Amino acid sequence: MVRLPPATISLLAVASLSSCTLENFKVEACELDDTVGFRISPIDGWIRDYQPRPDELYVGVADGRRYENAVVWATRLNHDDFDKRASRTLIVYGQRILGWETQQQPKPLSRRVGYAVSISDGGHHGRAEFELGKPMPAC
Repeated sequence: MVRLPPATISLLAVASLSSCTLENFKVEACELDDTVGFRISPIDGWIRDYQPRPDELYVGVADGRRYENAVVWATRLNHDDFDKRASRTLIVYGQRILGWETQQQPKPLSRRVGYAVSISDGGHHGRAEFELGKPMPAC
């Protein structure tokens, strides 16, 4: 049996932790009455599962336009409320979220237009594409 000095063990532990990356989470667009919702799946963690606590959301036209021309809704958590952010399993398009600031008021979504939603959780990210009029699961 080989015994490693404590300094070597500490160095190996730091090296292994620094190679870890934060897992992304799954986002699924779903149909909710006349609008769309975004279902957020938990992350299957190595030690424990984790339900994302989003802090930023962006919805845009998914055709390669510049951000200013593509964005149809953008909102993010007020920086002062970062430590109080709640875990979420569903966000409804255009719905005001308490403690969040709106960067772009929600615009009406059009049928036969492809959109992408991007949700961030302090290093974890989720993304989905959707199109109104195409089949989506119910929320």
